[in-house]
Amino acid sequence: MAFFAKGQCCPICSQSFLANSAKYHIKACARQTLAQLDTCSSCGRLVRKEDLKEHAARCRARGAEAASEGSEGLRKTWQEKGKVLRVTLAKIEAGEIGSLDPRGFFLCSICGQQGLGLTEVLSHEEACRQRLSTDGHVSRPDAMTSVDASAGEDGGLPVSLAQAFADLKQEILKVAADEAESSCLLALSIDRLRDVARNACFLEEKKYRRLRLSNPAVAEAIGRWQSSIRMLEAVGFESVMHTSKTGTDPEPHLMLPCQLAESTLQVFLDILDGKQVAQPDTAASTTSAVLEECCYCHRKFRFDRIAKHETRCPESKPRTAKFDAARKLLGGTPGEHHIPDVRELLGRREGGLGSTKLPPLVMKHHNGDGTGAFTDLHECNRCKRRFSAEALEKHAKRCNAPLARTSEVDRPHVRPLGAESEAARRSTPRASRPSSASSAASRSRDPKLPRDGRDSNPKPRPEAKPERTSTPSRAERTSTPSRAERTSTPSRAERTSTPSRATRADRPTSSRATPSLPSLSRAEPREPREAHAEPVKASSAYPLPAPSAKQEISAAVMKSAVALGSLNIVSFLLSRA
Repeated sequence: MAFFAKGQCCPICSQSFLANSAKYHIKACARQTLAQLDTCSSCGRLVRKEDLKEHAARCRARGAEAASEGSEGLRKTWQEKGKVLRVTLAKIEAGEIGSLDPRGFFLCSICGQQGLGLTEVLSHEEACRQRLSTDGHVSRPDAMTSVDASAGEDGGLPVSLAQAFADLKQEILKVAADEAESSCLLALSIDRLRDVARNACFLEEKKYRRLRLSNPAVAEAIGRWQSSIRMLEAVGFESVMHTSKTGTDPEPHLMLPCQLAESTLQVFLDILDGKQVAQPDTAASTTSAVLEECCYCHRKFRFDRIAKHETRCPESKPRTAKFDAARKLLGGTPGEHHIPDVRELLGRREGGLGSTKLPPLVMKHHNGDGTGAFTDLHECNRCKRRFSAEALEKHAKRCNAPLARTSEVDRPHVRPLGAESEAARRSTPRASRPSSASSAASRSRDPKLPRDGRDSNPKPRPEAKPERTSTPSRAERTSTPSRAERTSTPSRAERTSTPSRATRADRPTSSRATPSLPSLSRAEPREPREAHAEPVKASSAYPLPAPSAKQEISAAVMKSAVALGSLNIVSFLLSRA
């Protein structure tokens, strides 16, 4: 899991690229950065052109306030750094500088030293060329010999890991019987250490960040060697006594409080693989020399990014004032002079609403006779609640408002039904009650009352058709007039003569037709029919009119014709016999 497999970081824009793409990107990035930089006229810094206007305004205001003897020296320092940066970017664009190590730092093309920053690679190569011209040769520095003695005594990470790894080899050689066994034990220990370090980079892999030394897999490859334990302690593991879920007594564990950093992992893996690690103090010093501190938030940024950050630093922006509730509510009112008292009451100066308590309510003292302070309250006649004299006057207006809206004065056409009229209506039998037809007729006759709330003058309804009260008998339905009656034809005078109104009224229209009933008037309501009343007989209730003289003569003629016809038929039959 080498670092360059993931990509290399560009030392100019800090973006990651693959190893094959980084060498092409760095030239284009240097050309774009060089075109975007400009020099501030106040402090001499290199600032991007898009941020130059705002930076210059801030720089002039800050320079006027903090004008001192050291400001001129600081200006010269920034000018020298800007000149070196421009030359370095120009050489990177031309291809004279651009070799990168696996960590994203510059690599010296003369001596091969790694971990050089953007502002140091130019001066370092010039020193190497000068030494090459004077001495005739330049030796490549070794990573292990270039570390200071103080760094080794202080226990720097690469030195500590390298020393512990060397001790691990010696410890295994003392225990192993021969060289083959020692190589097997060393390979097993290296594999277990590599697995632990790789999985300790993930938060979800808790079992690799909590190693129980009594575990057979851990004790075989790590726990039995003190040097391997020191290697894990160098990257952040701690020796603690921990009680596991299955055990009752605490046991020794190696625990990592947080996940392992990727840079630490790379150094650890390089030591296990036997690679030479570059001096980390050089990279650290290079980084610290490049980083500059923000004067507002005191964070550190790269020298070419600090100017842009200062224009966007949230600490440099004016802060929004807090919302003042007392000023918002009482400002411009007669109670404006009470704003300090309200603020003190709300507890803004003490740190919140919970820091102070509201004053108690003003209550009247109890009387001497034992009665309380609520005896002077008045009771509302409608809702039976008690109020003071001033509050009762205001409450009465609101409490009686619903009654005023629903009173009879506002709606005079609504006539509520009283208890007496309701009892009288229920005591009256249903047959003697006025029907809906009579009430409708009375409403139609009254021009003042609207009908159904839509039309004040409705159209009159047509008169109801007479109902059939009697059914003709079967004999009447099947009765057929005689032949004489069918064959008799009235004369022309009889056809042309128009009978009188009385004659037409007395003459029945047909045998099935029932006599017309008198029409019902709307003004005179019809009596309701009883549920068990007997059916009305036509003969008794409605007698048929008596036949006229002409009808009697026609009936006699028909009878004689029938008799004569039957006699002729009998005589014909006798003659044939």
